[in-house]
Order: sequence, then C-alpha cells, then structure tokens
Amino acid sequence: MPEIGRPAPPRSQNGALADGIRFLARRPGWTVGLVILGTLLAQLGPALEIVGKADKNPLMGMALAWVAVLPMQLYFIPRWISRLDADLLDAPGNPQARWPHLFDHRWLRAFGAGLVVQALGGIGILLFIIPGVVILTLAGFAPMRMLLRGDIFPDALRWNARAMARHWPRIVQAALAILLVTFAGALGLMLAQNAVFARFGMEGPDAWTRLKHPFIWLSQGLGTLMLVWVSAAFLSLFHRLEGLAAGESGPDQGSK
Repeated sequence: MPEIGRPAPPRSQNGALADGIRFLARRPGWTVGLVILGTLLAQLGPALEIVGKADKNPLMGMALAWVAVLPMQLYFIPRWISRLDADLLDAPGNPQARWPHLFDHRWLRAFGAGLVVQALGGIGILLFIIPGVVILTLAGFAPMRMLLRGDIFPDALRWNARAMARHWPRIVQAALAILLVTFAGALGLMLAQNAVFARFGMEGPDAWTRLKHPFIWLSQGLGTLMLVWVSAAFLSLFHRLEGLAAGESGPDQGSK
C-alpha cells in the first residue's frame, strides 16, 4: 500500500512476456511460416560451408551462418511486426489499410537505424558498460518507432529519449526479463546440443552432420521460435512505452 499523499509506484511491465506468447497465437499461420522459413535459412549456413569448403574454418562458418539468417532480421520479422502492430492498434502511423505500402517505404531505414544503435550500444558495453546501457536505453526503441510510426531517425531518437527518461525503470526491468528468458533458452539448447554431439569434441559436429541431423533442425526451429517471441515481446513493450508516454495504460496489454 502506498502512503497517503504519495503516488502509487509504476505498474510492472513484465506482462510483455506473456503478451509475446499471445501475439504468436494471434496469427498462427504467420508464426508457423516464420519458424519454418527461419529454420530453412539457418540450415543454409552449413550448406554454404560445404559449397565454399569452409567447414574447417570456424570463423567463416559463423559468418556464413549470419549471412544465411540475415533475411529474417532484415525483412521478414519486421514485416510480421508491422502487420501485427496494424492488427492490434490500427494506429494512424500504421493503419491496417496501408501497412504494406508504409512498410515498403520504412523497413530499410529502420534496419539501418537499428544497426547504428546496436553498434554504438555494443561498443559502449564492450568498452565502458554503462555508456552502452545508456545508449540502448535512450535509443533502443527508435528503430521500431521509425518502422511503425514513420518518424525520421532524429525524431525517433528524441521520442525514445523523452519517453525512457520518465519511464525507464519498469521498461528496462521488463526488457531484462525478456533477455534473461532468451539467454536461458539459448543456454539450454547449447547444453543439449553439446550433450548430443559430445563425441565430436570441442570442434563440434562437421557441416554435413549439422545439415542432416534431426536435432539440429529441431534446435534451429526452437531458436527461430524464440527469436519471433522476443520480437513480439518487445513489440508489446514498445506499445506499453507509447501508452506510458501518452499518460495512459498501454494498448492491448493483456495480462499485467
């Protein structure tokens, strides 16, 4: 109970984690399609290693795996997020009737802004930790604002900074919870994979094994599902931040 005369403490935004699951179920066909597409793209990594004869080069293998899944982050997940936002809110900046046209004009700029924010935040974390966290806090939602509301980068940065300056404790808490669940899931998959392929030693399975083994396909599918859930959970968190910034509860928040 808050003391009389004092405002109630801000409501937790951890409901975004459950919202992420609800959003996946809102259009199950899209969710299943994204998981299948992401799994197939991920399996292009070992295929490219075989074609490029790079299966003995771990760094080249990692680079090829990143290139294989880039279309998911670059285009397919942002498109799904735009459609989901239009379904949920039908906001003036992303209405149901026009979202495909608006997405086609925004996605590349939003992706570029995301790369800039992530690069600056990553450098800040590697070198000084706190500056990187501050950058991601004050600019992390700017690319989504550009994608879904059509702001240019400077306006999106100003909106993000103003909104997070007032409401960062609960938003950051929820973001950390989302990332903690993601880390736990990734760690679980890694430990299971190490157990299944223990006979290959520290180098891990070769490209042919990764391309053919059913467990790799299963783990890639689960990893893609986790990626889609993270995107949906952060969409909910963005909606909640918009609601807080506007002085009202976030739209379609579901469980609190």
